[in-house]
Amino acid sequence: MIFNVSGNFSDKEIVRLIQQGKNLEKCFSQLYKDNFDSLAGHILRNGGSPEDAEDVFQEVMVVFVNMVRTGKFRGESKIKTCLYSICKFRWKDLKNKQFSVSNREEKYHEQNFQKTTRFDREFEEKEKKENLLQIFGQLGEKCKQILVAFYYEDLTLKELAEKLEYKNVQVVSNQKGKCMKSLISLLEQNPDLKATFKNLLLK
Repeated sequence: MIFNVSGNFSDKEIVRLIQQGKNLEKCFSQLYKDNFDSLAGHILRNGGSPEDAEDVFQEVMVVFVNMVRTGKFRGESKIKTCLYSICKFRWKDLKNKQFSVSNREEKYHEQNFQKTTRFDREFEEKEKKENLLQIFGQLGEKCKQILVAFYYEDLTLKELAEKLEYKNVQVVSNQKGKCMKSLISLLEQNPDLKATFKNLLLK
């Protein structure tokens, strides 16, 4: 923002000229020269940038001109005091809005991250289980029934014996042991699968 600085109006003259719509360029030049550094200093001290200072100063000027034209500022106080007050409140309002937007964005990203992480975890677990079921299928139908019921349905050995009609718990326990040995043998042939499903196999 560059003004051709000329003229040296008093506060009353600036108010009168703005009300009359005369010599506005000279008025704004003087207002910029007399007040910009002070207003920019406030913004820079409170977390703003030089670009923020330029933008806010222009907004302050618009508000001030409006106040003069609507009779809300008639020169009872100094123009410098009025501009500084407008600047102070405008910058505070902008900072509050920026903080609010930042908080909303942070919460959104956090919630989105949690949802994505949960989805990824559920998908990974589902994929693991599907792969493990495929391995169970290679052990034969009997072993598949035992291991699925024990690891996925959380049935006890006693419940397994009743469901699969074994004579007693010891028989089903022995059969489960054989199935596990066969399963481990299969996994030994594939180290990647063994590492992937290690946690699922420990029960």
